[in-house]
Amino acid sequence: MIRHSRTTTTTRSSRRQGMTLLEVVLAMFILVMVFGAALSSVMQVGATVATAKNRTRAVAVLNQRMEEMRAMTFTNLGKNLASAGFTSGTETNAALAGTGARVFRWTRTVDTAAADASSALVKVVVTVSWEQVNGVGSISAYSYFAKDGVLTAESAAS
Repeated sequence: MIRHSRTTTTTRSSRRQGMTLLEVVLAMFILVMVFGAALSSVMQVGATVATAKNRTRAVAVLNQRMEEMRAMTFTNLGKNLASAGFTSGTETNAALAGTGARVFRWTRTVDTAAADASSALVKVVVTVSWEQVNGVGSISAYSYFAKDGVLTAESAAS
């Protein structure tokens, strides 16, 4: 009796002609995760750039308000600090590309605790605030103004 065995030899390459469903789903999952992380990074950079633009503009507004005071005499500064139009205001800037029109609110306040009894020295605090995506941004600076100008060791001795 002769036995014939019928064997079929299949190679690994002929059995595997395409990708299984599991492999396709896994590849799609990996791609979605990579693209999601990239998109998140791009959005984060965009928000950071917008915040930096707003802060830069706020610093410019703050510097303008300080320079206005520095250009005045001490007497005129005292008179102007009593006026509401000089102590607060708003500035709108639509020129910041991509961030829309921003309103910067500024105030000037006299720090009475720092003023001396003779009223020869005044501390003025300038604050600029604006609305941004994650709340309200704010920046402040102060400057001392003296009746006789800047006091130095030489001028104080005379």
